Amino acid sequence: RAPGAGAAAPNLFVGIIDIFGFEVFQSNSLEQLCINYANEKLQRLFVQAIFIEAQKQYADQGIKVETVDFPGAAGAAKTIELLESKPAGVLPLLAEECILRNGSDDALLQKLLKEHAGNPQFRDAAAKRPGAKSGGATPPGPSGFVVKHFAKDVEYTIEGFLAKNKDPLNQNVASLMVKSKKPFVAALFAPPEEAQTKAPPAAGGGKVTRSASFQRSMRRGAGGGATNSKYGGVADQFSRSLDSLMKTVEASDVAFVRCFRPNGSQTPKVFEEALVRSQLSSSGLVHAIQLARSAYPDVMDFPSFFGRYSVVADAAKQPKGRDKKAAQALATALQLSSASFAVGHSKIFFKAGILAELNGRRTKAVQRSAKVIQRTARGLMARRLRARMQNAAAERAKAEAAERERLRLEQEARDREAAEAKLREEQEALLRRAQEQAEQAAAQRRATEGASPRGPKSESRVKSAAT
Repeated sequence: RAPGAGAAAPNLFVGIIDIFGFEVFQSNSLEQLCINYANEKLQRLFVQAIFIEAQKQYADQGIKVETVDFPGAAGAAKTIELLESKPAGVLPLLAEECILRNGSDDALLQKLLKEHAGNPQFRDAAAKRPGAKSGGATPPGPSGFVVKHFAKDVEYTIEGFLAKNKDPLNQNVASLMVKSKKPFVAALFAPPEEAQTKAPPAAGGGKVTRSASFQRSMRRGAGGGATNSKYGGVADQFSRSLDSLMKTVEASDVAFVRCFRPNGSQTPKVFEEALVRSQLSSSGLVHAIQLARSAYPDVMDFPSFFGRYSVVADAAKQPKGRDKKAAQALATALQLSSASFAVGHSKIFFKAGILAELNGRRTKAVQRSAKVIQRTARGLMARRLRARMQNAAAERAKAEAAERERLRLEQEARDREAAEAKLREEQEALLRRAQEQAEQAAAQRRATEGASPRGPKSESRVKSAAT
């Protein structure tokens, strides 16, 4: 919901902010200071969002948590104050030096060093160079100052600060553009006093932002000098735009997506540890993790808690239910100290390191149970194998007996066939001999009959002999 939108006429929108990457180079100037300043404020918003979300979860679950602090919170607030506080902040002093007719980069640096001599977030860049001595000559090198940011210390070179902040624009161009027939273009170049009336509503209800150089050119208008007390340079305009953005973001429901570049060669499946570590540090995730670990960083709902860690507790001490009282009983059965966890309405919270300890104990319990399961399974498999082997031996013996019986029957059949064949041969031989004898007898009778008359009785004797 855009700032200033009433309940009767809500102005809803979805905004995507591509957050500046934290910048630190060999030589850093006003551009890097503005970008890192924006990173400081957005990082504070990021940490606050995590903090508020954690506090909301604790409140919803009825968990009482003492005031949570995280390392670096005070330092981050001091850094933002160092940069934007009036009248002695870095950006206000820069605007003041730009107003002066004889202002210079060196004069700005001396003012900064004098105003923030005891500030732990600020120091002279020459103080840490090799050869630097207290009260001695300044070692050779570019003049500048160091700001302690949430990601790391950054050294800024003072040379060019004033020129970049003034960013002069041709007055004729500004005068021409402010007379544009396009209301949006005219609003971009309008002086701050007229911007509120001329600017059309922007998407999301935000205000149209204008370049600082455009505004200065319009203020100088008809001979006005740059010594106007309302002078605003690039840094001042950047700060105002950032404040407007922060008001919009703080009035919205915010979600964060952190992206990291795994390597510098755009090669898949390659992770450069140094590069990833630097991005983790500069993105503020390290601070966010420190914040999460300061109270109850690990949280589980009751079903997951019972499902994962019931195996760790003794079976006799395991609770029967799945409610808050049962979760408390299971945590006690797991021998957890009362200060290491807190039970909510539907979730249980753990201090840092407790969940890792429970996971280690669960791994050992699962390994013990796995050994029992493996032992039982292997015994069952061995018994089944033995039974299969015994059954196979019995089946093999039965098959061998059947085969022997088959062979015996086949042999008996062959023997019968052989005996029958022999019998047939013997019968045929007897028949042949009988026929031969009959033929011989017939021949003898014929021979005898040829010698004597044949009577009926002799013929009957011949037939019977033949038979």
